[in-house]
Amino acid sequence: MALVYGLPLLLVLGCYSLVQLPVYQNNTDSLSLGITLDLVITLPLIYFFLIWKKDIPKITVASVFVLGLVAATYILPPNQQDLLSMIKLVAFPVVEAGVLTYVGFTLFKTYRAYQSEKQQTPDFLDALFEATDKILPTKISRLFATEIAVVYYTFFGWSEKTTKADEFTYHRTSGIQSVMYAIMGLAVVEIGVTHLLLERWNPTVALVASFVGVYSCLQMSALLRSMKQRFIKILKEDKELILKYGFAGEARIPFSAIDRIEMTRRSLPAAQEMVQFSPLGLLDTHNLILFLNEPLEMYGFYGIKKTFRTLAIYVDEKERFCERLRALMVN
Repeated sequence: MALVYGLPLLLVLGCYSLVQLPVYQNNTDSLSLGITLDLVITLPLIYFFLIWKKDIPKITVASVFVLGLVAATYILPPNQQDLLSMIKLVAFPVVEAGVLTYVGFTLFKTYRAYQSEKQQTPDFLDALFEATDKILPTKISRLFATEIAVVYYTFFGWSEKTTKADEFTYHRTSGIQSVMYAIMGLAVVEIGVTHLLLERWNPTVALVASFVGVYSCLQMSALLRSMKQRFIKILKEDKELILKYGFAGEARIPFSAIDRIEMTRRSLPAAQEMVQFSPLGLLDTHNLILFLNEPLEMYGFYGIKKTFRTLAIYVDEKERFCERLRALMVN
């Protein structure tokens, strides 16, 4: 990976250094032409060949092309940017259309893949993860799926499911719903006040800040709805515990990896490195602690992985949960 990013960066630095040398002043026209072509054509081509067999989306070549244009704009003197201006005029609409087409095609493939998976996987997000894993690199598939999930649970996923056998809720008695509704209420007021204050200084910054605030509220709303559809599951046949926290958290724990489970609300000493399963951290609470005999990984918000060996969780029916889990672990 160092070569993928290092070689293009070396080319940019080389072009910048060339402009600083006396030889550039003696051959300004020809060298400016060469630098322009290097940054907007050679640079993306080098990057393309470097990622050809790697797990990196080919669409990122468009980003490197744009970065090359930006670099050329800052490196070359303003009076040596005639060719660069022509390329910007012609290339930007083409790049924009290409990116939009790629995104649209990716969404279409995701939808088709989801349609084929949902017959076997009733949970929307599970099916979506399986679909995006098939068409996108692993590192960005969950990020992409999370963004789709925010839209889905905000505008479509309003129904509240009922738990089946060996399924457990985690949002009804913890108080987290009240906390999140209170945060969203305060955020709405703060967004309005902040927008008015920032608008006097910079309208663009005010709009960006308001967008971020509104989108954060939508994320919390979507998270609340997804929590009512995605439950903790004990899989008897697979001998596995599946933890879920809406669309923002998931962990799969084999029974064999569980050393013990303790009913407590206390926090462990810092030396024991207890991990809070809830992505909301200190805003949320726990009533159970899982102690494992080996380190495992969990998916957090946007698919960020975190390693844990001691995990704090909340389960509404903790006694029934512990009784059922312990019984299956013994058998």
